[in-house]
Amino acid sequence: MPPSVAETGTEPNAVTTAAEEAETVAVAAGSAATVGTEADETGADVVRDGFVLDFISGTKTRKETPREQVRQRIARALHHEYGISVDDMEADFPVAASGRRRRVDLISAMSFAACS
Repeated sequence: MPPSVAETGTEPNAVTTAAEEAETVAVAAGSAATVGTEADETGADVVRDGFVLDFISGTKTRKETPREQVRQRIARALHHEYGISVDDMEADFPVAASGRRRRVDLISAMSFAACS
């Protein structure tokens, strides 16, 4: 006979699998709702075909385009070859140019220092 609720302190149907727990954690962290990811059989997020994992954030996925591949390659080079921290980088940074709002593909804190 299975133990009662009073003995275990939990409901009899409150058993969860590791995959269910991983999914709950992923949803709580917001990663399961990220476009371009899906959970594999272990519950880990996997980047779907047609998407790339963003090197700067380490968690977001972006649609795989030639432009995005270049951005990711440059971000890696800035980090590995020049020692710029990913915390000092931002993708799609909004700027005002010629009275219009534009987005810079990739900017680093080093860019701000060079401008002043």
